[in-house]
Amino acid sequence: MRILTGVLMTDEDAGEAVVSFNPHSVEGQARGVALTEVGPAADFLQGPARLVALREVSVDARGGARIDEKQASETMVRVSWSGVKEISYLVIGEVQDPA
Repeated sequence: MRILTGVLMTDEDAGEAVVSFNPHSVEGQARGVALTEVGPAADFLQGPARLVALREVSVDARGGARIDEKQASETMVRVSWSGVKEISYLVIGEVQDPA
C-alpha cells in the first residue's frame, strides 16, 4: 500500500498541473508543497484511488471556481482549475511488496 498527499499552490488564477506518483512530484502552473509519502517508493499496480479537493478559493468575476481531473493513470493525475488558490490531493493504491 502506498499513500501520497500534498497541496498544489496555484501560480495562476486558471491553469493545469501534473502530479507524478513515482517519484512523487508536481509540474505545471502550480507548486507542490507538503508532499508526503507513506509506503514503499514503487509504482501502483493499477490506477489508485484519488481525491482532489478545494482548499482555498478565489472567486472569479463570474462568481465561480472549478477543479477538473483531466487525466489519470497508474503514474500520474492531471488537474486543471479556475478561481482556485490551493488544491489538496490524496492518492492511495496497491504497490508490489518490496520484499
